[in-house]
Amino acid sequence: MGKGGRGKLVETVRLGVTFVVVAIVGCIFLPLTEMAEQATKHKMEVIEIFSPMLEAIGNDPKAAVQDNLMVILSAVGTLLSIIIVAQVCWRHSHSKESQREKALIEAILLMLPLYAVCSFMVLLLSEMPSAANVIHLLEATKEIYEAVVLHEFLELMYSYSDISRDKPIPKALLGRHVHFGPPLDWFIKDVKMDEALVKRLEGWTMQFVYFRPFHIVFDLVVVHMLGYHWVGNLTFAAYMVSTTYSLSSLIGFYHTFAKELQPYAPLAKFLSIKGVVFLTTYQKMGLALIPKLDQFQCFFNLEDGKHCNVDVLIDQLASALVCIEMGFLFSFAFQEAFSIKWLNVKAATTKKED
Repeated sequence: MGKGGRGKLVETVRLGVTFVVVAIVGCIFLPLTEMAEQATKHKMEVIEIFSPMLEAIGNDPKAAVQDNLMVILSAVGTLLSIIIVAQVCWRHSHSKESQREKALIEAILLMLPLYAVCSFMVLLLSEMPSAANVIHLLEATKEIYEAVVLHEFLELMYSYSDISRDKPIPKALLGRHVHFGPPLDWFIKDVKMDEALVKRLEGWTMQFVYFRPFHIVFDLVVVHMLGYHWVGNLTFAAYMVSTTYSLSSLIGFYHTFAKELQPYAPLAKFLSIKGVVFLTTYQKMGLALIPKLDQFQCFFNLEDGKHCNVDVLIDQLASALVCIEMGFLFSFAFQEAFSIKWLNVKAATTKKED
């Protein structure tokens, strides 16, 4: 098999593994028999949750909007992320980029509506005890796609720099010193760009693509189902090591080829992606530190003086914030970072150099 064939095989295997993992998670947490048995129960729970809201809308629409402002903002944010991402994808589909670059950019942009839709579904289902399995699947989908996006971004940077594992590195790029940033720079020194390093950097991102699904399934089974909570500290430490290597590969590549990548605004693209990952990972931990959080009401709990479980409220707040951030913040950041105007900047730069 030729180099091109091996490249296509790697792409097929990578995407196949991602979808298989999602399917496995779904088979674990959403057995068809259980779904059939609980269909009526789910229907009744939905009615019980939304009937007070609908009744309040009929009695006092203004008060109902005020009581459910976060839900409304989450819905608007979700729709806004879908609309803006669809617009950016449409523009790229009619650009002069290669088909591979278009596919990579579209895969990265899909991150926003995927996160928003999954979070909005979690928000709506958070007060349904029997929907816990569905919520786990939705959260797992977001976390798995995080790893895929980081790898697709590295592949996009490779494409912009005309570097590929299937062909020799241009002579002008060989031998450049690679700076990874802390903490890897403390241990890995005097690294220079060559074909072996290209494969190593891709390996650092690919290990995160494979580790993340395993980490999620392992935590759900061992930590949450079997109750070995102390294991969660070990898996989180492993996650930090894995994500450090993955992000360091992107940082190292950016520092090495900053000049070649500058017309494509790589830093804006990286910070946009990193911002999504950082907020969705750590803001839920920050919400848990807010004092007297249990004094707040749940979003769907319209009865005065009745409060919800603090864990449910944290899930609701975190999900609502993700929806709002995807629509009102990151959709515009991605729209700018992945704008086709950077193609015009690149064309003008190339013409000037010629």
